[in-house]
Amino acid sequence: MGLFSKIKGWLNIGGVKLSILEVIQPISEKIGSVHGSFQLTSKTDRKVKKYTYRFLVIETKGRGEDKEVKEEVIAETSQAVEVPVGTNQVIKVEFEIPYNMEGLADRMSQKGGLMGAMGKMAKLASKVGEKGIKDYFVEVAADVEGTPVDAVDKMPVRVAVAV
Repeated sequence: MGLFSKIKGWLNIGGVKLSILEVIQPISEKIGSVHGSFQLTSKTDRKVKKYTYRFLVIETKGRGEDKEVKEEVIAETSQAVEVPVGTNQVIKVEFEIPYNMEGLADRMSQKGGLMGAMGKMAKLASKVGEKGIKDYFVEVAADVEGTPVDAVDKMPVRVAVAV
């Protein structure tokens, strides 16, 4: 094995590739799970040590030089695995990401009395100040043994919830 092959292996070039196949859409509840599947392929024999699943939102506000982008992870889970991926082998994996998009104002508004009224006012006030674009994504990463470069894929998802 030459130096060039070792460098390619260390950088995961020609190694494990991850592709998200599907994510069940739209996401229509504030509390629930995102379900989907992905596949792993490789041109060389490799081993995957861990899967990491993330459900995230990227909010963009402003324009030009005033543009502000903020990424927030709604939910993240990891799963330790020992999956050998052989040459030209295709491995399909199902995943689930439990999430909770309820904020403090949502929980307060469900209560009665003064706390409920304060929660409803807080929800209304937060809606008035919103002037950005929110894009939701599911991201899946596979930690490949022997390389610092993970195999990663990201897919946009539709969220039909008043968040």
